[in-house]
Amino acid sequence: MKNILKTIFLFSFTTILAQVSVVKESPYSSNYLGVPVYPKESVNYRAFLGEYNVWNNKAFYIADYYFQPCKSGCNTLNLVMTDGTENGTVVLKNLISSTVSNPIAIQFKPAGNYIYFTIQYTDSASNIFLELWRTDGTAAGTFRVDQVQNPVSPQKRFFSIEIGGDEYNGNRGPRYKTDSHIGNTFYYLKYSTAQSKWEIWKTDGSQSQAVTNSPLIDLVNDTGYLTSYNNKLYLLDKNYNLVSYDGSVFSNVIPFTIGDTGGGGQGVVTRVYQIGTIFKDKLYLSARINNISGIFSLDNQNITQFIFKKDASSIGFDFMKTKDHLVFVSSGATSEVILTNGIPGNSNRIFYQPNTTTIIKQMFTDNDNIFFITRPYDTSQMMNGKIYRANSDGSNLTSVNCNLEYALDRYENYKIYKNTLWFDYNLPTAPITEGKELWRTDGVTLSQAFDQIKTISFGYNGSLDAKYFFRLNDDLFFFGYKDNFSTALYKFKGDFTFNNSVDNSWNNPNNWNSTLTPLTQNDAIIPVNVTPQINSDVFAKNLFVSSPLNISAGNLNVSGNLNLGAKITLNGNNLNLKGPSSQITNGNSTNYIVTNGTGTVNVENLNAERGTVNFPIGTATNYNPVSIANNGTSDTFSTRVSDGISNTTNGAVSATWDISEATAGGSNVNLTLGWNASQQNGSFDASTAKVGHYLNGNWTEENSGAVSNNFITATGISSFSPFAVMNFGALATSDFSKSKVLIYPNPFNENLNISTENGGVVHFYDLSGKLVSISVLMKGANSLNKSSLEKGVYIYQIKNTNGEVVSSGKVIKK
Repeated sequence: MKNILKTIFLFSFTTILAQVSVVKESPYSSNYLGVPVYPKESVNYRAFLGEYNVWNNKAFYIADYYFQPCKSGCNTLNLVMTDGTENGTVVLKNLISSTVSNPIAIQFKPAGNYIYFTIQYTDSASNIFLELWRTDGTAAGTFRVDQVQNPVSPQKRFFSIEIGGDEYNGNRGPRYKTDSHIGNTFYYLKYSTAQSKWEIWKTDGSQSQAVTNSPLIDLVNDTGYLTSYNNKLYLLDKNYNLVSYDGSVFSNVIPFTIGDTGGGGQGVVTRVYQIGTIFKDKLYLSARINNISGIFSLDNQNITQFIFKKDASSIGFDFMKTKDHLVFVSSGATSEVILTNGIPGNSNRIFYQPNTTTIIKQMFTDNDNIFFITRPYDTSQMMNGKIYRANSDGSNLTSVNCNLEYALDRYENYKIYKNTLWFDYNLPTAPITEGKELWRTDGVTLSQAFDQIKTISFGYNGSLDAKYFFRLNDDLFFFGYKDNFSTALYKFKGDFTFNNSVDNSWNNPNNWNSTLTPLTQNDAIIPVNVTPQINSDVFAKNLFVSSPLNISAGNLNVSGNLNLGAKITLNGNNLNLKGPSSQITNGNSTNYIVTNGTGTVNVENLNAERGTVNFPIGTATNYNPVSIANNGTSDTFSTRVSDGISNTTNGAVSATWDISEATAGGSNVNLTLGWNASQQNGSFDASTAKVGHYLNGNWTEENSGAVSNNFITATGISSFSPFAVMNFGALATSDFSKSKVLIYPNPFNENLNISTENGGVVHFYDLSGKLVSISVLMKGANSLNKSSLEKGVYIYQIKNTNGEVVSSGKVIKK
């Protein structure tokens, strides 16, 4: 019976979590004599910081048995290599030939043809050994290159052999990873017990030796870390001076030539705090010049100041980067996240809070994303923590609440994957039997990654306890419990492709290859031959649609680009283009947005910088695209189209476009409308057609260009209601409005002059369509006092004695 249940469990797991697969299982038990593949606990987390352990398309880590000592005949402390497959997850070498105590892995760092790592253990005689190893990915090429017996730890955060440069500080995590090798020569720090100082050592992978005339340095806080740049090695000495080494000679890299320090003229670098990272072919560091702290870049020993920090005598930075910006946290009187694109003086502060209210705990970046975690200064308010996300340039900053009492504080238990942040977390209201599970956030939603895990009692006492994340070959890997008797290496393939495997609901996670529904930052694919239907609000970043998509309830929200390869039918729902640059591409007469109900296509942040935005919309039978370019105040615009046109007997296109803006006023729009030839009624004359604007029961002519290939553009539009394309009766052929009516001056102060060949009545409307003034016109010249009107833009209509509109347009009251 037990085996039957186990079979059912495994089948359920495989079926429900197809994209979460066990790469390698490692039972933990003193009776287990197999090969352990679970990472050694304790400080092994440093091996996973910044993915230093990923090299040559493989990941490396140190594994050990869960219980010590193991049974006779087994060895401990194994170097494991994985390519992400079960057969490719192998023990390269048993690093310890006999049973030892307290074995730990410390750091990994790739360098040229090898990846280096350090381990520490205690032998049966109570001797402590700290060793430097290297591997080329083979058993024969894995061996020790240096060793320290009974090492002295100068500070508890450091070891006597330091190779990582990660400086894990328990708060925001390590700086962005940097290299410390020149060619295939790897440099590292080694503590001299005789001198009670640090020395620089080097190895070519075969043997280690002290660097000749190596400066002895004191490793204090952030100092001493080695960074290679432009075929030189850079480090900080005990006096916080920046020193370079070209392989033979050490040089003091000061004084520097710098830019304006804020007080004018040149300055002197008085202290370098930290070597940061390499960005846009420059080495960045934090330093203090003339009592001003800031960020500097090094390029052939020329220093340019970018960011000043004037409100603190000292400053701390954590250097990270995206594809186009250097990102750092500034601590002092305030907690800030600052970006620079490398241009002197060009920086952007995207987050700012007093340090007495908010503390930045962690920051994570990749090419396209910035995530950082904050908590209240008052630790009793940890439930009010937040996770923030921004684009690579700092735009579109969003946040989601996160109770930090229930989230791990260790850097290695977070990872950015598919534009979302993954981590181990459990809600404060979760039953204790559910424990910690795998969660993700896009900075908008905090979402459990796999709800199904709960239903199958997965993990140890219901806890997955995911940790030690790394990315390999576009997949996410992590370690966690498999059940009460084993642990495992897991792989998640983030393939957000809709597959219709259960039903046609977008909202069912099991209809996606990832077994997760997309969040706002996930790219989603609707392939051919599926029938997706949206039943409530859904999200995607870049969405590729190759099968018809129907929205029966809720809204479709796209924060990137929508690539159309089929129709999307809105019914009574909306398609929202979110963010500063979202757009729809590849729309045409076959693939477009069907606005068959009350639903609209909405675009945010439409302004002059964004340019023209295309709305490929239509009805069930006709394609009627719209293009909008707004040179006025940035606003959100909505569009839809329906068949038919009302309240006109003139020649017209049988279509009505409903276009609106979220905030009335301030817009200056060029509007282009398109139609099918079959929609033109029998009396429609394209040569004299204009864009009509339906206002207060009448169609008003807009300033329009000529029709070209069934497209027409109107300019200078500042108010919105239904639009159409039509001929304006006799006006269209005799141009009566221009030859028979004269209105001046425009703009006007108090008096507006109107000359007509015939009498009539002029109506004035504000931009909301409200009638604000009526005046009777006599034949000939009329001088109208309109001092009672507020300053602004008004629409006028002149009607003849038969009530026909003979002229319309806009006037401006100054």
